[in-house]
Amino acid sequence: MLIRKHRIRKVKCDEGWPACSKCISTGRVCDGYGIWGGGGNTYQDRVDRDRPAVATQSRPTLRCMPVALSSRYTEPQEQGYLEWFFRRSVVKLPGIFSSPLWESVIPQASSTEPAVLHAILALSAAHKNEVFRQPGPVLMQNKLGKHGQFALHQYSIAIRTLKPHFLAQTRESSRITLITCLIFIYLEFLLGNSDAGFLHINKGFKILEHFQFNVWLSNDLTDQSIKEGFSRINLQSQLLGRMGHMGTFLVSKFELPTGKFETWTQSRKHLDLILSDTLNITQCQIYSNEPGQIPSLNELYQRQTYIRGQLVAWRSLLSESKTHLQVHTDIVASFAYRLLSIYHTMAKIMIETCLATTNESVLDKHIEDFTSLVVQSVDLLNALRSASKRSATLPGEENSIFGSVADIAWIPPLYYTAIKCRNHRLRVHAAKLLRLNSHKEGLWDSYLVGRIAQEVIRFEEGDFYAGTFIDDNFPIDVSPSADDLILPSLPRHYLVNRVEIFMPKYFENRAQIACWRLKDDGEWVRILREFNVVDDHSIPTKESR
Repeated sequence: MLIRKHRIRKVKCDEGWPACSKCISTGRVCDGYGIWGGGGNTYQDRVDRDRPAVATQSRPTLRCMPVALSSRYTEPQEQGYLEWFFRRSVVKLPGIFSSPLWESVIPQASSTEPAVLHAILALSAAHKNEVFRQPGPVLMQNKLGKHGQFALHQYSIAIRTLKPHFLAQTRESSRITLITCLIFIYLEFLLGNSDAGFLHINKGFKILEHFQFNVWLSNDLTDQSIKEGFSRINLQSQLLGRMGHMGTFLVSKFELPTGKFETWTQSRKHLDLILSDTLNITQCQIYSNEPGQIPSLNELYQRQTYIRGQLVAWRSLLSESKTHLQVHTDIVASFAYRLLSIYHTMAKIMIETCLATTNESVLDKHIEDFTSLVVQSVDLLNALRSASKRSATLPGEENSIFGSVADIAWIPPLYYTAIKCRNHRLRVHAAKLLRLNSHKEGLWDSYLVGRIAQEVIRFEEGDFYAGTFIDDNFPIDVSPSADDLILPSLPRHYLVNRVEIFMPKYFENRAQIACWRLKDDGEWVRILREFNVVDDHSIPTKESR
């Protein structure tokens, strides 16, 4: 693939790894060979080929770096991106909730490990490019600016310096590999290359499974931060409609603290566990007929009951913690509370419907909850706008509502509402909120997801409301009233199930969604729909039984 692209351009490829220097110097995106291999050269093939006859257990010899912000081993250009990372990226990317991974583990690792240092330089450049880019869909472009060129160059160096850690396969080397892999995941999604991002996710989980198998995973800050980082990515992936990784390292028996939550991060972590467990129940139900160790239906019902009780207790505990967490006196705490309340509403719906995987109409019983979710989102929007008017912003952030973060904010609940709520006004309002401000939230792209939601609504509703006057030009910052919700919900045979997203590839503006619909004859039909993410053009739908 790499050489073929150069043949098209009639330029000789130097076959540099992971991206050739000619592509980097001209600002073009190069498919390269990738950290896990490419062009017919798989990761395992490369590891087997390069592995010594007797694998060494000693730590690879790598030059040590001083304190990360020191300029002793960095060029002036690198120093500028380092300063951006520590002053902007490490503050912005974790989102509204604190993260030891970003605040402690990654900065410390970057001060001693070149692979991590060059990975954060690449991420810093990609983040800077994201902050100053033009509004619109976040897609990888054929031509990259100076920040993108620098990101690819540092990405290449990070992969090269990471190679000794692949070969050593010690506990410390595996730690560095996993930390760097987490950075690569967010880097790829920030650049808009979802295929490479999901490849990193899958390989990272395999390494994490090996890490767990060798009993290397401890309770210290570094290991727990790595585990939490991958757990959050797994949750994001499942909320996006992809099959999650349900390895033993993700299955947790958890109990809520007594009295109150000590921090917002603690309350968010427990809600993540509840959401993850709920999605795992749904996943088990979907694949209950597949061979393997799938829990029985009775076990799933018992787990659902347990999780339902945990969510009720979580909400009660959060209410008891409001004074301690300074909800009424601290603006950040106020936003954290609003955001967690939105996720609680989504979790409530998901828990009640997690075993009804073939009957989408059960969601009609939760219109009140979906209404609450949209109203809370509108309130959050207005609170953010009000706060932004009262505070100064940095260059490149004047028009930002949320800004791009590595964590999740309001995209997943709004996307869930748009595809699962069959009240026209509520789902359209959710889709419009998604497209209000183009930004990234980890694996999620607001503009792209909003466009996908719009396409699902259009396809699912079809001609059901034909002849009915519908005014979708409502103000986005005004909550819907009871009169706005009078349109009937869709009948069962219109509904689609299990929407899966296939993100755009490099240089392409086309995305795909796959879903299932129950036909009148009782058979399920898989529907594949392709559309342009920039405009409203759709390509004829394909169906298969």
